Amino acid sequence: MIQTLAFNARLPVLLGASPFYRTPASPIARGLELSERDYIRARLTAMAVETDGFRREDLYTLFATTRIINFLKGLPLVASANLVDLLNQPWHDRRTRIGCELLRLLAKNDKFYFWHRQGLAENQKFKADIFLEVLSLAAQIACLNGNQIAVTEFVQLTASRQPASFSEPIAWTG
Repeated sequence: MIQTLAFNARLPVLLGASPFYRTPASPIARGLELSERDYIRARLTAMAVETDGFRREDLYTLFATTRIINFLKGLPLVASANLVDLLNQPWHDRRTRIGCELLRLLAKNDKFYFWHRQGLAENQKFKADIFLEVLSLAAQIACLNGNQIAVTEFVQLTASRQPASFSEPIAWTG
């Protein structure tokens, strides 16, 4: 899953993630003794199918990583750039400013946050190490307009806990 996501990040296409879920009474679930709890967990958003290799938080992180990569692919770049430099840009679009600030915070303290009108809330299910592994394998992200975003420096700064030279954070107002 990680290698496929990294490979597709290098292509100038949007990514679509669809975690597998076993719907009770479907052909793939026949013969299984499913409880009422299994019916409740049989939602796509539950990400309830776990294996020895991947837990629910891992699947959630890959789903969120897909959304982050798509956010980056949609940036209105006029030329290829480095992610660290992009995060320091004075973006005029509010959504882009917030997205970049959330990535800057991830680089600074290894935590990913939700943003809402009351401010920031830590996303405790997001596993930064998986996100960084995807970016590390990708090395660059292809934007929809053909430009490239180099992500290696961002990964190195984040993984090594070296302080990145980011501009001042945005003011968190509703």
